Amino acid sequence: MRNTINYNDIINDRVKELILRYKKLRTQVHFEEILTVVDNLVLKIVHKSRKKAYYIKHISIADLYQTAIIALYKAIEKIPDDEDSNKIPAWISAYILADIRKTYHYLTRETFSTDKDPEYLGRLHSFYMFDQFMLFDVQDFFKRKIITSLEYESIKKHYFEGKRFSEIGKSENKRVKGSVVQNRIQRAFPKMRKDIIKRNSKALKLKARIR
Repeated sequence: MRNTINYNDIINDRVKELILRYKKLRTQVHFEEILTVVDNLVLKIVHKSRKKAYYIKHISIADLYQTAIIALYKAIEKIPDDEDSNKIPAWISAYILADIRKTYHYLTRETFSTDKDPEYLGRLHSFYMFDQFMLFDVQDFFKRKIITSLEYESIKKHYFEGKRFSEIGKSENKRVKGSVVQNRIQRAFPKMRKDIIKRNSKALKLKARIR
């Protein structure tokens, strides 16, 4: 009986080999070799995300692809050297999906108001699935002085603790109206978005190859 060849196994073994080589040599050429092999997987995840997630349907494929490439860098760094090669696609998929969600989910909610949105609680359930990762990102913006301490605290209390704008305003030393808190948050998001784009453009040395 002739043994059949599983080409997925061959591809995954090749990806693992390239990842180990990249970790050792750290050159852009070796990263491009990895991307060449997994590019179809990356694009598949990007298109699937855009199709299923309501909050990124207006985001271009090129922007999502760039976010996915940054996530690929992260996945490569986190994949254990002794990992089963057939689990590598799952690692890549998980990091790309998480980064797309982190990057675009809370950035598209900048005009969101719990006071007026009856679907808040329903969407909040899925939103909290990645709250630890996203809160860490927002905290990083504050630490690097991209956003102010008031902006950070307002985002934290509103999006991660579920407090209304009015509640946040009343809890501050100098009590302010809920509209002031909402405007404060709305000013913070463009600054975070601008910083994300700036950092991605520096980290990304490849041009998006959209097929």
